[in-house]
Amino acid sequence: MNFLVELVYLIIVGAIRAYKSIELGIIKLFSGLFINYIFRRCEKLAIVLHVPQNRNNSISAKEEARILEQSNYSSIIHVKINNMSLYSRALSQGPLAVAEGYIERTWEPMGSDDQIVEIFCRFVDSKMYQLYYHPINRFLHYLEFQAFNLQTTKRAFQVADKHYDMGNDIFESFLDPWMQYSCGYWARADNLNDSQLHKLELIAKKLDLKPGMRVLDMGCGWGTLCKYLAQNYGVECVGMTVSKEGAKYAEKIMNKCLKNDGIFLIQIFGANHIDIPLVDPLMHKYILPNASFPYYLDVAKSMEGLFIIEDWHNFGLDFAKTANAWRSNFQNNWTGQFSQKYGEKFFRLFNFYIIMMEGVFKSRRMQLWQLVLSKDGLKREYRAAR
Repeated sequence: MNFLVELVYLIIVGAIRAYKSIELGIIKLFSGLFINYIFRRCEKLAIVLHVPQNRNNSISAKEEARILEQSNYSSIIHVKINNMSLYSRALSQGPLAVAEGYIERTWEPMGSDDQIVEIFCRFVDSKMYQLYYHPINRFLHYLEFQAFNLQTTKRAFQVADKHYDMGNDIFESFLDPWMQYSCGYWARADNLNDSQLHKLELIAKKLDLKPGMRVLDMGCGWGTLCKYLAQNYGVECVGMTVSKEGAKYAEKIMNKCLKNDGIFLIQIFGANHIDIPLVDPLMHKYILPNASFPYYLDVAKSMEGLFIIEDWHNFGLDFAKTANAWRSNFQNNWTGQFSQKYGEKFFRLFNFYIIMMEGVFKSRRMQLWQLVLSKDGLKREYRAAR
């Protein structure tokens, strides 16, 4: 963004914040009505909310049977509400308030974190999020996250500053030995390490690599894909990551660098459902600023005139398995050293982020795609590996 556009954007965001502040005050005035409504909606999903005034955090067997019968679920999830302000905040700020409520212990499951994953699935399956994303909030969401280009060269480095550069020790605590910070391939794997090795091998097979070929890895992370391909396939690799030099190099890549008989593979996650917001406020504020999930039609449209889609592979459920393994590693490896360095708030934020990813992919409202592209259609026979 140039200075003027940036200024206009900041003014709009400020106006949205002011509106939301006024809206929150109004909602608080009628909080009693809204609370009863939320209680009923959650009960239909077999989610029971226990408020601070009720010290007896249990329900009778008869009440439990009634809730299960009307919900069509096989189990009830009990959630402890520690601060009644959560209801007003959730109605005004939506998913961000729910996430921050977990971080601040405004609410917590009365069971394991697996229940939070299930809450995500039930909320998404029932389209509970539409309670917040009514037309006004959808318009405000569009103004803040989609009307302006938030992925300019200047803003591109914010994600590295906030997330990728926060400390290798954190990533080492939950990733596999190859440090793969993307979805593994679980078709023939039963653990995280094997799933990531199978993913690396799948990429190599889809690229149809031969010794002496050159590979460009865009978003190379710790460079381990380059290392794997060089060691096992005898190719020459160039990695590009979010850095100033990477930005300069990016101007020369993609279509211009791909040889006429070359193959371009991209792994991304995105949405097939048009009602799913493409920018998550929690991710934008705390994890991946300015990131936007692509809609499948936008992915296809972006290829027009540049690439031919040779293969489109969806294994979205594998991301739920990957995130589940990450969560287990992250929680098991969280030690006093990490606690002192990063603090409990960071733990709860990062834990919720991984849980959220597991939940939305388990619900199948988010997808994980591998696309194989060629410059103008491969003249030789090509069968993508599986």
